[in-house]
Amino acid sequence: MKPIVKIIKYFVLKQKLSYFKMFDIVDKTQYLSILQQNKHHFDHLLNIIQQSNESLEGNCFYNHSTTTLAPDLINKQINIFSIAKHSHNILEIGFNAGHSTLLFLLANTTSHVTCFDICEHKYTIPCFNYIDNHFPGRVTLYKGDANQQLSKLYLDKWNKSFDLFHIDGPHNSSLAHINFLWCRKFANKGNIIIWDDIDIPTLNLLWENYKDDQLVTPFHLLHTPQYPHALGIFN
Repeated sequence: MKPIVKIIKYFVLKQKLSYFKMFDIVDKTQYLSILQQNKHHFDHLLNIIQQSNESLEGNCFYNHSTTTLAPDLINKQINIFSIAKHSHNILEIGFNAGHSTLLFLLANTTSHVTCFDICEHKYTIPCFNYIDNHFPGRVTLYKGDANQQLSKLYLDKWNKSFDLFHIDGPHNSSLAHINFLWCRKFANKGNIIIWDDIDIPTLNLLWENYKDDQLVTPFHLLHTPQYPHALGIFN
């Protein structure tokens, strides 16, 4: 008879391996081809940003306050795209200019993205309107503080389920932690979480705590050298 500890470890290992098999990482050449085919969408978002005369907040395509594509962010984009291929209902905190939202929509033609954003940038709503017009019925934006919005939706018995949570909101650790708690409340075991900006020490510490407390099981795809994110499964 096998020791029970070994059986448990074997089960956990099999579970982790099954998550890895869920994600076939998109080939870089294939991904760049898809980007080229949809270049007009990204160009239009960039045009909206430039017409707003406001500095662009850093995202998965651009470094902060620049509008020059950052090559070091390709791996991050491929990770997002690869996970989104297998995701149908996505909750995103932090829409910004909609670049990650657009990747979600392009990766899976049947997906729907529910976004939360405080809409402090002049370009945010015009960028959302562009995406909404070109992907009708597939994206929803809740304007305002995500924690307040999610609290209200919870009290209203919001009947939504999600399989992917992308948390890219405030960098304040207290607010970010509440973001996590709300997402966890709406999540089911096995749902995927993308926790962004772990180069910020306070956000990285939160992620390490979630792992230590076994709230999430981490997994890894491509290394993200710029604006790194952490990937995991809700336990």
